[in-house]
Amino acid sequence: MTLKKILIGCLLLISITTSHYGLAWADEWEDHGFRGSEAEAWKSAEFAPEHAKAWKSEGFTPEEAKPWKSAGFTPQEAKAWRRHKSVWENEFTPEEAKPWKDAGITPGQAKPLNFYGGLTANEVKPFIAKYCKNGVVENWPPANPNDEDGAHCYPFDGTAFQVLGEFEALYKNGDGIYHISFGKGGKAVSVIEAVVTVRGSYKYQSMGGLKIVPDLKVLRTKPANKEGSQK
Repeated sequence: MTLKKILIGCLLLISITTSHYGLAWADEWEDHGFRGSEAEAWKSAEFAPEHAKAWKSEGFTPEEAKPWKSAGFTPQEAKAWRRHKSVWENEFTPEEAKPWKDAGITPGQAKPLNFYGGLTANEVKPFIAKYCKNGVVENWPPANPNDEDGAHCYPFDGTAFQVLGEFEALYKNGDGIYHISFGKGGKAVSVIEAVVTVRGSYKYQSMGGLKIVPDLKVLRTKPANKEGSQK
C-alpha cells in the first residue's frame, strides 16, 4: 500500500468519525427541541441540551441565561428575580440579585425592601430583625388595622388625601385610606413610597361619620436618586 493510499484512508476515517459524532451531537440537541444555529448558540454558551431546554422554557436566551447560571441561579429563580424591579426601576441583574439570595431573601421580600425602601442586601438582615419580626409582606397593608399585629413590614405608595399638618397626612391607596405621622424626622409629602408597619388605628371625623383607618409608621422611604437622598 502506497503512502498516498494510507493518507487517503486516514482522511476518510477521520471524515466518517467526525460525521458520526457530529450527527450524534445534532441528534441529542434535536431531541430536546434545538436545531442548527440555536443549538450552536446554547452549546457555545456551555449549556447541556436538557439545561438549555429548562432555561429556554423560562424565557431566556443563551446570552441572558449564562450570567444567571454562573451566579448559581436555577431557571425558575432567575425568572422570579428578573421580573422584579430594583429601586432604580431596572430589572434585577444577577449581580444585584445574588447578595439578596445569599442573605435568604426571596424576590417577593426584596421588592418592598429594595424597590420601596432602597435597602441594600447588606442592610436587610438587621432591618428585618428590628422591624419585621413576623416577616415581610409583598402586598399593601390591610385596610382593617385589627388584621395586623404590628410586626410585619409592607410596601406602601399613596397620594395625600388630606394633609393634617406639617408632619402628618391621610393617604389614599386604591380604595383604602391610611394615616401616616412622620414625626420630627420627616415631613408630609404629596406622594409617598416607603416601607411601613401598622402601629394601630387612627380615628377621624368625615362627612360620612367617624372613620377608623390603619395608622402606619414609616420605616424607610424610597431614595430620590442613587446618591441616597430621601423624598
